[in-house]
Amino acid sequence: MASAVAIITCWAFAGSAVAQTAEIARRTAQQEKLEKAARAIGSDMTQLQQRLVTTAKQIRNQEQVATDHETQLETLRVEQHALTAGFDRRQGELSEMLGVLTRVSQRPPALLMVEPDGVRQQLRGTMLLGAMIRMLEQDAAELRAELAALDRLRTTIVSKQDALQKLLPELHAEKQRLTALLAEKDKQRAHLSASAKAEAQEIAQLAAQARDTRDLLSKLRERHSQFAALPMPQP
Repeated sequence: MASAVAIITCWAFAGSAVAQTAEIARRTAQQEKLEKAARAIGSDMTQLQQRLVTTAKQIRNQEQVATDHETQLETLRVEQHALTAGFDRRQGELSEMLGVLTRVSQRPPALLMVEPDGVRQQLRGTMLLGAMIRMLEQDAAELRAELAALDRLRTTIVSKQDALQKLLPELHAEKQRLTALLAEKDKQRAHLSASAKAEAQEIAQLAAQARDTRDLLSKLRERHSQFAALPMPQP
């Protein structure tokens, strides 16, 4: 009777050991799956971090470009003011000379006949007056050309600056999006890692239980063998 009980008990524990082994295998597969998913997310995070670094670098570069554009515009304003001021000074000086030459060229003929070399001076003044007028016209044309070139350059810089004003918000938005996505990925990886760790703990507990079951099963088998070795009672 005791032998039969031992056999039944052995079968029961053997079935339990098989179930524990199957559960350990299932949980081990689940742990590996979780760890693989965590590693995949870690790889995604590495790529996101690289993109975030690149975006941050682009923002710094574009902000520096915007600062350079502001400096260039200020330089153009100063240069434009200097050109205009220089032209005004030269125009003032030439205007004074024109006034003198105009008065000389407009002297009465009778007075010219009285003064020595009067006619010659008037002719010379008239020639100088024409030369001065041409100089004024040339200076004005050069100033207009220089101011037009400055204005074209200013327009180009302003256009680039406007494009930057549109690009920078987009880059900042991309940086915020990547930062949020990176935080979410980090949260997911932490959850998967914690789940994998929990599975590992469960596996360790099941393995310990399985060892206990195997030890007990071994003892039961040994005891059964001992009972089986006893002589059968005579009727």
